[in-house]
Amino acid sequence: MVPSGFDASCFDPLGRMSVTASGYRAMTRVLMDIAEEVCSGRIMMTHEGGYSPTYVPLCGVSVLSEMSGVDVDVVSEIYASFDTMPEHALMPWQADVVQAVRQEHGLI
Repeated sequence: MVPSGFDASCFDPLGRMSVTASGYRAMTRVLMDIAEEVCSGRIMMTHEGGYSPTYVPLCGVSVLSEMSGVDVDVVSEIYASFDTMPEHALMPWQADVVQAVRQEHGLI
């Protein structure tokens, strides 16, 4: 059982972290892979938390899409650019990490 909360999303007014809907999808895949190894793939997600009424549904759809294997691309990551996040500015060290990841993956 996984308490799937979206408090760490990039638009949560309380958590104010930087996890995108794609990040939640990736974490779901990791958890599903672990479940395959340790409990014959059995996994259950429950929804908990997340206080951004406009972004939580996109995070939830990403999790459900990964779990079902149905590619629902309603999340085109319109919020994927960390340069323009309306909720909070990146700290200098965070901007450095984002820049390094972009370079490593050829996104610059």
